[in-house]
Amino acid sequence: MKTAALLLLLGLARLTPAEGQEAFLEVIHARAATLPVLETSAEAGTPKFTVVRFNAPPILTAGERYGAIRVVCPPDKPLSLAWFFSDTMNIDEYGLLSPTGARLDADSTRFIHPATSSADPDEERGGRRASSLPRPWDIFQLHVLGVPARLLKPGGEYLIWFRFADRRPTDVLLAATFVDAAAKLEPADLPSIFALPTLGVP
Repeated sequence: MKTAALLLLLGLARLTPAEGQEAFLEVIHARAATLPVLETSAEAGTPKFTVVRFNAPPILTAGERYGAIRVVCPPDKPLSLAWFFSDTMNIDEYGLLSPTGARLDADSTRFIHPATSSADPDEERGGRRASSLPRPWDIFQLHVLGVPARLLKPGGEYLIWFRFADRRPTDVLLAATFVDAAAKLEPADLPSIFALPTLGVP
């Protein structure tokens, strides 16, 4: 058994980046049902922040370290998905997978929201606008994404995944909200869904 496992790991180590990605998709899809579900907020403007510890242990594939969590769509009607995560500086890649393993990144809105507070007390006293984010997450940049309803199926389960640059256990702040299919998902529209300061407003 140990020999077979070693041969499998040696084989994965020789994979090209494209083959490694395919191997990851197979592994993550096979264990999807065992992954935790990210709790979503009931409506836009009232985000539910969740801290998830990844990389402890990681999902190891082709020498790379991954983590993932499920998002479940409401069953009654098509809705768009808005979600974000904190930039912990050791996430090399991330995305959203469909139940069939297809990546849904290309047609999603993505932007980086600047940190909403400062670690410098002098800057805080300068009257920076307060954030809805709990400390210390308000000093991190946020990756904010909008996934249109046409890419999602009511009742469908999707996987948010991350590839990590190192082996340290990593706490990531996440939030997700389903919104009306007609809602705009442009960068200027997404911050209010999470009660974040509007882009360009101090």
